[in-house]
Amino acid sequence: TVDSTVKKMRIFILVAAALGLALAIFMSLLASQLLSRRLRNLLGRARRMADRHGELSLRQPGADEITVLHRSLDRLGEALEGIVATLAHERDRFAAVLDGMKEAVIAVDGEQRVTLVNPAALEFLEVSAVELGTPLEAVITSPEILEAFETAIGGQGTELDIVARDDTRHVLCRAAPSGSVAGCIMVLHDVTRLKRLERMRRDFVANVSHELRTPVSVIRINAEALADGAISDPATGPRFVSALLRNAERLSDLISDLLDISRIESGLYQMEPDLIDLVDSVSHATESIDELAKKKDIKVSISGVDGVKVSADLRALQHVLINLLQNAVRYTQDGGKVSISAERGIGIVRIEISDNGPGIPDKYHKRIFERFFRVDKGRSTHMGGT
Repeated sequence: TVDSTVKKMRIFILVAAALGLALAIFMSLLASQLLSRRLRNLLGRARRMADRHGELSLRQPGADEITVLHRSLDRLGEALEGIVATLAHERDRFAAVLDGMKEAVIAVDGEQRVTLVNPAALEFLEVSAVELGTPLEAVITSPEILEAFETAIGGQGTELDIVARDDTRHVLCRAAPSGSVAGCIMVLHDVTRLKRLERMRRDFVANVSHELRTPVSVIRINAEALADGAISDPATGPRFVSALLRNAERLSDLISDLLDISRIESGLYQMEPDLIDLVDSVSHATESIDELAKKKDIKVSISGVDGVKVSADLRALQHVLINLLQNAVRYTQDGGKVSISAERGIGIVRIEISDNGPGIPDKYHKRIFERFFRVDKGRSTHMGGT
């Protein structure tokens, strides 16, 4: 009975083992089939991606799927390193372009938080740094610029010409959407210098037209009077001829001034320094304004120039002295005083021309050397000069 029972148990165990083995083989085949399918799909994708970035095909005879997958991953790794290096190069080049731009560039996201600023933008905003993610309103206070950002974020590009309230700064703004990414990019170009040059050009044309029109008109009128018979009149003829000569000289001086300006700006004005006696230059300059000073009863005093010799361009020095003296006499009230003094220093001579006229208000001191600028345009109309 025991032997029969053991025999049956052995048979039962063998059958159970056979069934278990068959089930295990079936499950392993099913799992390997599923895994192999996924592996083949992954291998196919890796092979296609690797073939796009390499010259050699991965389909080599005798290579199993794992080997091919390993080669594909190596090829993809090399391609990825190349792409990262290219992106880093493009990033550095883009950063170099931004850093070298004179225009301010500011980028914001869809919530108007700053995502990019270049050094020119920091200079424009007059700050040392702007932390990325800072709200735009914290760095820009101009309502026109903020409105331009909002318009660009909405998908419409815009361009603005903004003028500061005190008319000291002109800014050209161009804003455009960032494309697929929410936000916008704005380029701010400070055109203050260009606007100032444009204004100077307009002032130049207006001043020169006025200055040239006056002597030309006088010359024409006097010439017509002489042509009509005044030339034979001993009483009025010489007066008309004198007026012609005086206005011709004024016209010549104006043209000479304009030519000097042109030569100086183009760098063609040649200085010819020489050792000259300062008293001679000052005397020549005072003689040129002597008639005007007498008409206004202005006393011109000179001090400290005797025995002083300077190394300078004679014509240029006299030109400067005459300009300063003419301004001093023209803008000083009748009966006023104008003084010229010289003071020796270490290797230099300081020449001062002063008057007791109205002077120039402090707010205009920074514009003293701006060409053709007039503090009082009304008074300058009848005084002439460039």
